[in-house]
Amino acid sequence: MSIIYLSDYFSVYWRKKKQREYSPEKLEEAVQAVLEGRLSQNKAAHQYGVPQSTISTRISKMGASKLLLPPLFRK
Repeated sequence: MSIIYLSDYFSVYWRKKKQREYSPEKLEEAVQAVLEGRLSQNKAAHQYGVPQSTISTRISKMGASKLLLPPLFRK
């Protein structure tokens, strides 16, 4: 009886996680610009080089999403 090695039949693939390409300072500047109303999330993402989803997540974790709504829609 011969030994069968799985490595002969399957290749191992390690997905490489994309590294952050922005500094924490740039993220904070982008979040502040959005909270102050100077930029939209999308424009801040492009200007500071931070993913829009990261800015959105940071704002929602701060509990500041209500601050971004016009006064009519705030609870």
